Amino acid sequence: MSSRISCESPCPCCVSTSPPPSPCPELLFSNDAPPSGSQAVAVCTAIEKAQLDLERVQNAIDFLARQRTELEAFIQSHTTILAPIRRLPNEMLVEIFTHCVDPTAPLNRLDCGEWVISRVCRTWREMAIACPHLWSHFVFPYQGPEKASSNLERVLKIKLQRASDMTPLFVRFGRRGDGLLDIFLPFSAQWKEIAFADKQDLSRFVKHACRSTFPRLRKLELARSWGPLLNEEDESTPFDLTSSLPALVDVVLSLGHQSFPTQLHLPWSQVRRCVLCRSTMSDVLWILSLLPLAASASIKVLIPGPHPATPTESQIGSLELDNFIFKFLDILRAPSLKKFVFNPEEPDQLDEEMDKIIPFLDRSGCTLEHLRVEYGSNSNILEILSLPHMREITRLDLHCIDDLRELLEALGKDAGEESSLVPHLKTLAWRKNRDFDHAKEMDIVGLLRYRNPTVRRLPFGCWEWEFPESGSDGRLDVVILEAKVKPVKTR
Repeated sequence: MSSRISCESPCPCCVSTSPPPSPCPELLFSNDAPPSGSQAVAVCTAIEKAQLDLERVQNAIDFLARQRTELEAFIQSHTTILAPIRRLPNEMLVEIFTHCVDPTAPLNRLDCGEWVISRVCRTWREMAIACPHLWSHFVFPYQGPEKASSNLERVLKIKLQRASDMTPLFVRFGRRGDGLLDIFLPFSAQWKEIAFADKQDLSRFVKHACRSTFPRLRKLELARSWGPLLNEEDESTPFDLTSSLPALVDVVLSLGHQSFPTQLHLPWSQVRRCVLCRSTMSDVLWILSLLPLAASASIKVLIPGPHPATPTESQIGSLELDNFIFKFLDILRAPSLKKFVFNPEEPDQLDEEMDKIIPFLDRSGCTLEHLRVEYGSNSNILEILSLPHMREITRLDLHCIDDLRELLEALGKDAGEESSLVPHLKTLAWRKNRDFDHAKEMDIVGLLRYRNPTVRRLPFGCWEWEFPESGSDGRLDVVILEAKVKPVKTR
């Protein structure tokens, strides 16, 4: 790009932008022909000159357009030099890179965060390759070994090479992934999370774990939607993994209408979080009885089965229930429970399920600190809060309740004594409901001011609400959350 334009260039100063004078203006507004040949020649000369000027103007326009493009490119390229990201230290860039990685992306996708980052520039590529945590997630696609392409094996080897020997690995095997587990077994000391969906892979893992140790493995996920969890020939063989998994604290089981194999012994006494999905009632009660004090359990989609007659006691500290699977509560007792979550998908059988939840909490005698109810009437919630051992609740999460105004007024009144119904309640989280018109139109700020005119608005949708009738300090933080939106199923 030249900084000086000579007069030989089609610059605007050398181009006439006005048409030449007409040699016979009197003929422009008539249908008469030129009276002489000289006038006709003069008209042709004027037309040729105008056409020449038009070409020069067009050349000047093209020249200025090119100049504009070059100037814009110059400005854009030099503006990037001053971009703030160029001044960030490498440590901060690497931290940003780690948040750009999707740990659930299949291994055969090359448009994921770590691959995109490594193709931006030479500096970013060097930093990405030198950061082993970017390459520590391995999620295999759900396909058989006959469909595994050479490209998948090449990507696998590249990621394993870029993950250092001391980097924790997160591996999720797909169905019918025979042969892929053998590649990872030499790196078993680096496993931090592992998930199996194929019984052949699981059987080989169990047999390998019986004669080795996984010192870093903290999460084990077993998912199976058909057939037994272990091979038929292993049904009578005991597999004791209690000493092979010293760091295991998180277990996720999705057995798919199958019973948990009794010959597989996991270190249940050290597990802190357990998720049971599509499990039988006997397995759920048995596992809950093995979990240690203050462990967290989440039960989803209980498989119907025989109702055990023996009562079960569990020392878990947190219990979350979904999908109206509360029949086992009739024989369960959890005296150490601190958090209880009632999270059904549909409220069709709400009263029936509440008839099981309230006796379970009463029978357990647990002093809850956190109660979350996704669906419930004011009467049911107040009945739970009226239990004598529910006075230690400090947080209450509600959604789809009958009347928030009525509930707030009930919480603020005395319970027949000097103290309020829940004297230690500090946080009330309420999800705005889009399903009921009265909730859509409810003015929560006006509601709180109706209760206390001195209420003030706090950041992030929080309000303070005073209980002048209560015997305690009386201040309650009300948190207004977004409505719960279910994901749309797509084909």
